[in-house]
Amino acid sequence: MNKKQEVRANMYQAVYQALMSGAIHYSGHLALVSAVDELGANLASIKACVEKQVVDITGHAQAKAQVETDMVDVAMVVAKATLAYATEQNDLVLSGKMSLTRRVLAKHADGVVARHCKAVLDTAELLGAALEPYGVDTTLLDQLRQAVRRHDEVLSAPRLAITNRKGATAELALLMKDTNKLVQFRIDGLMERYRLQQPAFHRDYVNARIVVDRGARTSAALKAKAA
Repeated sequence: MNKKQEVRANMYQAVYQALMSGAIHYSGHLALVSAVDELGANLASIKACVEKQVVDITGHAQAKAQVETDMVDVAMVVAKATLAYATEQNDLVLSGKMSLTRRVLAKHADGVVARHCKAVLDTAELLGAALEPYGVDTTLLDQLRQAVRRHDEVLSAPRLAITNRKGATAELALLMKDTNKLVQFRIDGLMERYRLQQPAFHRDYVNARIVVDRGARTSAALKAKAA
């Protein structure tokens, strides 16, 4: 949601609240009741779009970070145990493969980290029973295998969320346009009768219809103060 959309959405919400507060005045005015219900539904849809744009992306990023941490934790246990085995066997090639640190892994992109952890898993599986005395049993390897799989699944989720966000952005634009038509051409007209019948209710509605750009107002106030 951009700044202009945010300002207008706040206005629509204020309009809806003003209408709901004065619902007793138009309970028998079916066309207005229907329009207000539609406005409420549009506002709920706008909120859902904003959540897709912001909340979903944040949630996926947090989930990815946690899953990656879990995967690295298990991989380090297996790698360090295998390094101990390699050192005892004087296997310099294997020692080199297992000389991983969290600091080194943290410098790599997500996909590279996953490949390192998968390489640790593949190597440990090939050694099999030879690593059992070092604490690397089938249960631990299963934990690492599942952690790598979960990471692969979660790694693709933000990309899907970005695709969903693009769809939500397009949907939001249409919703804002539809809501503007609803308020300007239906509700404004239907509210005209209350200018004389219920002047206080009409005044509250008109006040709610004022679009207030808080950012612009703050900027203008700062400029005036500076002058």
